[in-house]
Amino acid sequence: AVSRPTAIFYGDSITQGFCAETPYPEALGRANDWNVINLGIGGLQITPRHGVALGELARSRGAEYVFLFIGTNDWWVCRRHVEGPMDALIEAIRRVQPTVLITVITPLIAWYENRRTCSGGYTLYELRQQIGALVRRKQRGDKHLRLVEGSALLSYSMLSDRVHPSSAGMAEMALNLNAVIGFSRLHWEIMADCPLAIKLGGLYPNSEVVLFWGGRAASARQVGSGPCASRTVLIQPGGGQVRTKSDVSGHVDVTLPLTATGACEEVYFQAMEETSCLITTLGHAARSHPPLMVRLHPSQKYPPPQIARSSQPPLSHFSFSSLHPPALLQPPQLLSLLPHRFFLSKPPPPSPSPPHLSSASPLLLPVALPPPPLSCPAPRPTQRPSPPPPSLPPLSSSPPLSSAPPPPRPPPPPVPSPLPSLPPPPPSPLPPPPPLPSPLPPPPPR
Repeated sequence: AVSRPTAIFYGDSITQGFCAETPYPEALGRANDWNVINLGIGGLQITPRHGVALGELARSRGAEYVFLFIGTNDWWVCRRHVEGPMDALIEAIRRVQPTVLITVITPLIAWYENRRTCSGGYTLYELRQQIGALVRRKQRGDKHLRLVEGSALLSYSMLSDRVHPSSAGMAEMALNLNAVIGFSRLHWEIMADCPLAIKLGGLYPNSEVVLFWGGRAASARQVGSGPCASRTVLIQPGGGQVRTKSDVSGHVDVTLPLTATGACEEVYFQAMEETSCLITTLGHAARSHPPLMVRLHPSQKYPPPQIARSSQPPLSHFSFSSLHPPALLQPPQLLSLLPHRFFLSKPPPPSPSPPHLSSASPLLLPVALPPPPLSCPAPRPTQRPSPPPPSLPPLSSSPPLSSAPPPPRPPPPPVPSPLPSLPPPPPSPLPPPPPLPSPLPPPPPR
């Protein structure tokens, strides 16, 4: 029997699952039959000393994947340089586990996307740029390091409190992340450059498929109509779409209506199967399609689909709980490996701004922002219809009542006193008091 692969997720309250019923690590583990170790801790910042503990945990558990989804709280405390701490965190893991597959995820989109926390600080977009530039630079010498853009995983409308994904947002994030890392059963292959011919595979037989094409969107956007309206893609709204149907083997060939060479080289595409609402990873004519997770586990070989369309529920009824639940590992040695305090008590001392961030744009002036929310919005109470009143039993037929007054009730019998009757008190033996003396005579006149 093939053992199930193990994945470790290290992050903040988003990885922890704040404001959601099922965190995305657990949802992703159920989709791929992984053992999941969720190390999401609310308020966590990039902490290099945790790298050795993560490496030791990955080695002791035989983990094949380590996900680092961290950095949002560093923006909240005006941490201007995150390349050094992130680099030290990755290098600490590498000292213990040189070949474990590490995937770094940049922060999600949020309501404070184009704002700054303090004077001289940077925006959330610029923080993503710092993390992305570091990972791309390290990939030249580390073939087991991957980068995922967090802004591509979720749309703004799926945030519960404008920061943390809702329950539906966590499910959407897991599906999109699963497609980006190459574990979705849907895949594509470019057959011709221009006109751009694409071969889609891994579909259900005779399944409806929509291929979106156009410019690449800066963040995920919802499809907007159809049975998979809540799903998101990374194609700009101004592009086009081709609707087709797969054959009995689960494949279909699509040719985009593009003839100019420049248009074929610049276009992006993404396919979605309406039977299961699954999507492919983002495609581009200028690159091939190797999966992000190049070290596929033997248990991840997808069998040919044998399920008909009628048995597949729409996305509105889709639940990860119907899939195989993961084994949520909580190793007892974790408390000894990780310190008790995981976030800084105060912001680090100010440092000079990088040269490319020194000039402030009028649209990016420092703005006083409220602290991150400490509680999730309360769910709206569902109004349930009140049950109907119980039906009364029918009255039995009885003779009409007489108009004469009812007879008087007999008086109740006297209650006997529990105390015995006492005789009258005897006469007092004392004699009567003597009469008072007469008043004194008046004094004689002088």
